[in-house]
Amino acid sequence: AVLLSIHIYANTNLITRCRSAPRSVVHSLRRIRERRRRHVLRAPRQPLFDIRRVGRSSQRGLKAIALGFGGDDGGARARERQSFANARSVLESRLSTMVGLQSIKEHLYTLLDTLEMDQRRCAAMPEFVSQRSSMHMVFLGNPGTGKTAVAQLIAGVLNELGVLRRGHLVVAKKDDLLGRYSNHVARNTRAVVESALGGVLVIDEAYSLLQGEIELGREAINVLVDMCYAHRDDLVVVLAGYDRAMAELFDANAGLASRFPHKFAF
Repeated sequence: AVLLSIHIYANTNLITRCRSAPRSVVHSLRRIRERRRRHVLRAPRQPLFDIRRVGRSSQRGLKAIALGFGGDDGGARARERQSFANARSVLESRLSTMVGLQSIKEHLYTLLDTLEMDQRRCAAMPEFVSQRSSMHMVFLGNPGTGKTAVAQLIAGVLNELGVLRRGHLVVAKKDDLLGRYSNHVARNTRAVVESALGGVLVIDEAYSLLQGEIELGREAINVLVDMCYAHRDDLVVVLAGYDRAMAELFDANAGLASRFPHKFAF
């Protein structure tokens, strides 16, 4: 019976055209043929490409390509480009009012280009690990040459780019780090650094930490170096002072050179 039904179902066209077949059988087979035709027409087509069958790395690449052609990420990229354009315009307008400082201006422009390239790579490739180095700096020069003004400008630009969440400026000296008592050096240094998190901390006359109470100054420098490394993504520390005196400070502590890679001569 099953074989007969299959044979009849497969040859509905032949049976429905047979005049000797009963009308009820012909009508039933016509309905069966019509249902089969509708089923074929409504059957979903097999997709040519199924993203579920692709590996995770390929999925990320395809999603990145799709977002690049007008997805939700397009607005984020436009905002990033706008933020860099705004930061560059602010930097150019502020630096244009400062006489000289040509090497410092070129260094700041290069630093801005590096940050922009790094953020673009992170946005285009989710698996990319940021290669941005430490942002801590050294300002070498005499008083009154614009070091504090440049530090304030850097804080505002980095805040505009989202590198620093607050963008404020804190200026501290030797007395702020050492305090009145010898056992408060580490606590005072940590308090000063924590107050500057999210912004820029300028240690004015940093070379004076090794003048007078040398052991206390060394303790403050060690705490400062450790916290600079721990908060390198949320803080920019600037050591300011005379050229020769700052050279002696860096010679006394081997870890300072690697922690403060950017040097500006005013």
